[in-house]
Amino acid sequence: MSGRATGVAVTARTARRGEALLLAALAAVFVLSGASGLIYQVVWVRMLSLVFGVTAYAISTVLSSFFAGLALGSLLAGRLAPRLRSPLRAYAGAEVLVAACGLLTPAAFALARVVYVAVYQHLPLSGLGALTLVRFLLAFFLLLVPTTLMGATLPLMLQSSLVRAAAAARNLSVLYAANTLGATAGTVLAGFELIGRYGLRASLLVAAAANLLAALGALALGRRAAHAALPAKPDPSPVAEPRPPWGERAARAAVLVFGLSGAVSLAYEVVWARVLAVFFDATTYGFTAMLAMVLIGIALGSWLVSPLIGRRWHWPLIFAGIEAGVGLLGLLALPLLTHLIPLGTRLGLYRDPGPLGEFSLRFMGFAAFLVVFPPMLLLGATFPIAARVAGDGPRIAERVGGVYAVNVLGGIVGSLLAGFVLLPRLGARDTMLLLACANLALAAVLVWSVAPRPALAVGAALAAVAVVGVATAPDLLRGVFQDRFAGQHIVYVNEGLENTVVVADVPATGERKMYINGQPQASTVGFIANYHKLIGHLAVLLHPHPQRALVIGLGGGATAGAVASHTGVQVDLVELSDAVVGAAPLFASVNGDVLSRPNVHLRVDDGRNFLLLHGGPYDVITADVIRPAHAGASGVYSKEYYALARGALSDDGIMLQWLEQLSEDQYKMMMRSFVETFPYVTLWANGSLLAGSKRPITLERAALARRLADPAARASLASIGLNTPDDVLALYTGNREEALRYLADERRAVTDDHPYVEYQRTLGGQRRPPDLRGFSRDARQVLAE
Repeated sequence: MSGRATGVAVTARTARRGEALLLAALAAVFVLSGASGLIYQVVWVRMLSLVFGVTAYAISTVLSSFFAGLALGSLLAGRLAPRLRSPLRAYAGAEVLVAACGLLTPAAFALARVVYVAVYQHLPLSGLGALTLVRFLLAFFLLLVPTTLMGATLPLMLQSSLVRAAAAARNLSVLYAANTLGATAGTVLAGFELIGRYGLRASLLVAAAANLLAALGALALGRRAAHAALPAKPDPSPVAEPRPPWGERAARAAVLVFGLSGAVSLAYEVVWARVLAVFFDATTYGFTAMLAMVLIGIALGSWLVSPLIGRRWHWPLIFAGIEAGVGLLGLLALPLLTHLIPLGTRLGLYRDPGPLGEFSLRFMGFAAFLVVFPPMLLLGATFPIAARVAGDGPRIAERVGGVYAVNVLGGIVGSLLAGFVLLPRLGARDTMLLLACANLALAAVLVWSVAPRPALAVGAALAAVAVVGVATAPDLLRGVFQDRFAGQHIVYVNEGLENTVVVADVPATGERKMYINGQPQASTVGFIANYHKLIGHLAVLLHPHPQRALVIGLGGGATAGAVASHTGVQVDLVELSDAVVGAAPLFASVNGDVLSRPNVHLRVDDGRNFLLLHGGPYDVITADVIRPAHAGASGVYSKEYYALARGALSDDGIMLQWLEQLSEDQYKMMMRSFVETFPYVTLWANGSLLAGSKRPITLERAALARRLADPAARASLASIGLNTPDDVLALYTGNREEALRYLADERRAVTDDHPYVEYQRTLGGQRRPPDLRGFSRDARQVLAE
C-alpha cells in the first residue's frame, strides 16, 4: 500500500509539474497576443486620426469603438467557450483572423475615408453630434471584427484543456499578467521603435506575425496536451468546495464594483495624461512612458496575487482594502505632483527643459512611476480577485468573460466622462479628488456586502479620510506651474476639452506668455511674436490678389491677425482647442483682437480634418507654428497633408509652411515632403518658410509697394520691418531646383506611414542646424521682368 501511495504521489507531482510547464507556455503565447493587441491599438488610433482628426471627440470615438469590441468579444466567448470541443483550436483561429484583419486595415481605413467624406457632404447632417455619430459608427464597424476576436482570447484560453477548474483563479492571474506584460512590450515597441523606424504598415506586419506565432504556439500546445493524455476539458463534476463565506450579495457587489472601478481607473488615466503633460515634452515618448507604466503596474499586480488567489481568504474585504488603498493614493498624488520637480532636482533627474520644453526620458519615467505605478499595481490585482469573488468552478470562462466585459464597458464610460465632462467642468484637481472619493465609496460598498453593520463605521472612517484629503489638497496646476516657471504670474488657466492652457505675465520683462500643456506657444514681445506675424504677412504678400485665406492654428493669434489685417481678405481660422480660443483676447496687443474682426470666421476643429471635409478654394493657406516633434504633429507635415492643401488651393493659390530648423535631418525630411508635393516652391526667411504653388510665384515691385502701403496692415507690417519691396525680397532664400540639390543625400520624406519628425529620439543622429549656404538668395528668380 505504501508503495502504491508513493507512486500516486509521484504521479500527482509529475502531473502538477507538467501543468505548470504548460501554463508557462500558455503565458508565453498570451504575451505575444498582448503585444500584438497594443501595437494594433496604437497604429489604428493613429491611422484613424488621419481620417477623423485628432480632436478629443474623434480620438474618443475610436477608442470607445475599440474597447466596445473587446467587451463584446469577451462576453460572447465566455458564453460559447464551454460548448467548444477544442477551445485552444478556436483561440488559434481567432489569432489568425486578427492577423488577417490587421493586414487588411490600411485598405479598409482608406475606404472609410471615402465613405466619411461622402456621408459628410451628401447627407443632411450638421453639428458636432452628427459628425461624432458618423465617426463612431464607421470606427465601430471597422474595428468590430478584430477587436471582438481580441476580446474572445482570454475566455477561450481559460476554457482550454490546459487550465483546470481547480486552479482556474490562479491561472487567470498568471494569464492576465502575461497578456498585460505583452501589452507593455507592444506599447514600448510601437512607441519607441517600430513606428518611428519602420512605419505604420510595417508595425502592422509585426503585430500580425505575433498573432500567427501565438496561433502556432496554441496549436502545438494543444497537440502536446493530447499526447500527454490530459483531459479534454475541465472535469464537469469537480469535488465540491465549501461554500464561500461571503455569499451571493458579495459576488454581485464584486462585479458591480469591478465595473465601476474600471470607469474610475480609465478616468484616472485621462487625468494623469493631462496633468503629467506639464512634466512631459509633448512628444509621443511621454505618453508612451505613462501608458507603459500603467500596464507594468497592472501586470505586476496580477502576477503577485496569482500564488495567493486560491487560498480561502476573505477576498471581498481584500478587494475593499485595495479600493481604499487606490483612493488614498489618489489623494496623496496631489501633493506629490506639486513636489515632483523639487524631488526630481534633488535626485538629479530633472533639468531645465529650456524654451522648447524638452524633458529627459529619465524624468518622464520617474514622474510616471511615482504617480501612476502604485495605484495601477493595486488595480492589477482586482481582476483576479473580482473573478474569484464572483465564483469559481468549471464555468470560470463564462464568469470571467462577463466580469471583464463589465470592466471594459465601465472603462469606456469613465474615459468619456472624465474627458468630456469632469476635466472641462471641474479641472484636474477636483476630478482627481472626486475619483479618489469614488474609490473610497467602492470600498465601503464591498464591506457592506459582507458585513452591513460594521460597514457604517468603515464608511464613516473612509468619509473622514476623504474630508481630510479634500480639505488639504493643494492647488494643483498653480503649484506645478510655479515650480516650473518661477517668477511668472498666472493670469489665465483653462482646462479645456483638448488641453490645458495657462497664460502668465513675466514682470521682469513685461512679457506675456501662453503655455499649452506646459509647452511655450506664444508671446507678446520679441522674436516669437514678430515671427508669427511674419508668417501671416508673407503668405498674403506673395499672392497677387488674395481674397480668401485659411489659417490652421490660432495660438496667440499673431499669424491669423496678420493675415486678417490685409484689406479684402476673408479668413477661415481653424483651431483645435477651445481653451486656446478663450486665451486669444489676452494677446490682443499682437493679434489685433483677431477674433473680433468681421472678416475672421472661427471653426473649432482639427485643421487637417477641416481640409478633408471642406476643401477650398483658398488663395492662401498657412498655419501657426506647430512643433513637428509634438505628438500627432506629423499629420500636418506629411505629403498627404500637403496634397490636401494643394487640392484646396485656387489655381494661383499659395501655401506657406514653417519648417523647424533644430535638426538638419528632420528639416530635410520635412522639406522633401513639401517639394515633392508642390511643382513650384520658393524658400524664404533663411529657409524657415516654404511657399508652394501650382504656378510659378512671381512678384512685382509696384504691386508689393501697394500692398505694403495698405493702411489697415501698415502698422503691423512696420512692426516687423516690412516697409519696402526690398524688405520683402531680402527674405528670399532659393527655389525648388536648389532645394532638390540640397536634398540629394536625404531620400526620406515625412508621410502618413512614416511620421519621422515625431520620432527623432528613435532615429538618433546629431542635432545641428541646416547648412543653407548653397542657396542663391537671388530674389531676381521671382521678380517679374
